[in-house]
Amino acid sequence: MLAQNNDFIASASQSLYESNADEITREKYRARENYMCLERTLAEQKTKLAEQEAALSEKDNALAEKDKLIRQLQKQLAEMQSVD
Repeated sequence: MLAQNNDFIASASQSLYESNADEITREKYRARENYMCLERTLAEQKTKLAEQEAALSEKDNALAEKDKLIRQLQKQLAEMQSVD
């Protein structure tokens, strides 16, 4: 091969190989960082969603209790009005 016979070409070939290897390593690092960032974001969103669902459930329970109280008060009012 030509690179075996010429030290300059062999050196340039080696430099090019190392440069490409470095770029591949950088790309792998970037891809890993992107993946980890997406995983963190997903975990944060899952946590936030769980918190929102818990808050919504609490509000639903509070509304159900208020609805029950309203029905009881309406019943009492109807009883009071029927007595009069």
